[in-house]
Amino acid sequence: MVTINALARDTRAINDGEWFASPDFPDVRIMTRGYTDDYIDALNKRMKRATETYRCTSDTLPQNVLRNINAELVGQYLLLDVEGLTEPDGETKLNVEKLKSLLAQPEYNRLLALCFEAAAAITVNADQQRADAVGN
Repeated sequence: MVTINALARDTRAINDGEWFASPDFPDVRIMTRGYTDDYIDALNKRMKRATETYRCTSDTLPQNVLRNINAELVGQYLLLDVEGLTEPDGETKLNVEKLKSLLAQPEYNRLLALCFEAAAAITVNADQQRADAVGN
């Protein structure tokens, strides 16, 4: 038989956040939550409003609208801190508020993708941690 705990999720990391370093940028660490219920609810609400406004489906939303929605919600619900990034001068540490302000800019698309990579990893790791704990 399988215990009910095998089907539970460890929500601490998702809700409280954890540090993440991408293999592509190991010196950059992002503190982020996983995909929380609040984030998903806000995303669904914003996507519904945008598709009604533009009279389209989520697949045909203008890219700049989709990027702005994603950037705003990542900044508001997921992204908590950052380490290992500097301003263009190479000296001044980039703080999380500055990072959030860059997410909607097309030239920083890779930065937004990195934030999504981090949130997805936290979500997946929370599921894996629960599975590992049940297995022990």
